[in-house]
Amino acid sequence: TNAGTSIFYKLDPDDNNNDIVKFVTSKTSSRIFGDVNTINYNSNISSIYKNSYTLPSWIKKSNDGSIWFNEQQGNKIGNFDPSNMKLIEYWIPTQNSLWGVCSTYDNSNSNKQTCGIANVLQFSIGQDRNDGNGIDEQIWFTEWSENKIGKLEADDENLPFSVDIYKSDKDSTVKRGESEKIKFRIKAAELPLPSSSLDNIRMIASGTFTSTGDLGNSTGYFTEELISMEAGEEQEVSFVLTPSTDLKPGDYSLMIGAENDSVSYSRAVKIRIT
Repeated sequence: TNAGTSIFYKLDPDDNNNDIVKFVTSKTSSRIFGDVNTINYNSNISSIYKNSYTLPSWIKKSNDGSIWFNEQQGNKIGNFDPSNMKLIEYWIPTQNSLWGVCSTYDNSNSNKQTCGIANVLQFSIGQDRNDGNGIDEQIWFTEWSENKIGKLEADDENLPFSVDIYKSDKDSTVKRGESEKIKFRIKAAELPLPSSSLDNIRMIASGTFTSTGDLGNSTGYFTEELISMEAGEEQEVSFVLTPSTDLKPGDYSLMIGAENDSVSYSRAVKIRIT
């Protein structure tokens, strides 16, 4: 991890080229800064939001080969599976407004808004003691600025939705200044879920073009920015990327996916810029 950015890395010692592959978390949530509508009209907060980091720092390997890490400034706990390039990030509902920059805030209780972070730091991976197979099930973590200890019951199979990139779009080569369309599929869970978990699902994208995960001078847009789904429903969405003409040629990672207020689900796409 790199606890000064939003980037985490993979180094393969068996690779003769000793290449370091970069990955990135999702962008910092606007909820950390308060009212997103206020952010858009406040140039100072908007700049801080655009240039903010999630700060992945502590990292642990799970028994299934995936890795867990905290996002101290991103107010999330992330799980990345390198075998299928899947990143799942769990939002921490606790927020301390004294540990953040709020878009509008004063000391009167009537005008306090939900913003800030819980400062998720150290964590431990618990075991499922019932089946004896050592399957990771519980993540215990500290909330440093909240004076709390939290527990995450992680179960990928019971997430409200999943994201899959079409095979042909998992590895792309794009010329600077030209556009590339990356198609992916969002599938809602078939299990009974609270209706709110499938309402207002937001599309998200981040990249290793910058250390914050922001696309920098490159641009990108989704054919659908916001969707609502029924249980078991599938929907195709495309992300159109146009690399900036001043972007340095090379290999990058793009994280594409969706989120609701509880969880973010992304897949990594390899992008070669020429």
